[in-house]
Amino acid sequence: MTVPINKGVPIPEKRRRFADDYPWEDMGVGDSIFIPFRGKSRPQVSVVQKRLGVKFTTRRLTEDDVLGLRIWRIE
Repeated sequence: MTVPINKGVPIPEKRRRFADDYPWEDMGVGDSIFIPFRGKSRPQVSVVQKRLGVKFTTRRLTEDDVLGLRIWRIE
């Protein structure tokens, strides 16, 4: 099987990461946010922790009949 070589195909812009949609850098210790579940997508909290050098803890909760994830900054 031969794979064709394509010329002139532009590289698409990088997609914005789901985790970048939230105010991680603005959160102080003890602050939390609630993120409703939207399908299977969830913020990559572990990636954000490493990137910012902070710690979060998460709990799966139902708030106002909406299933989601509450995330607290703990350090």
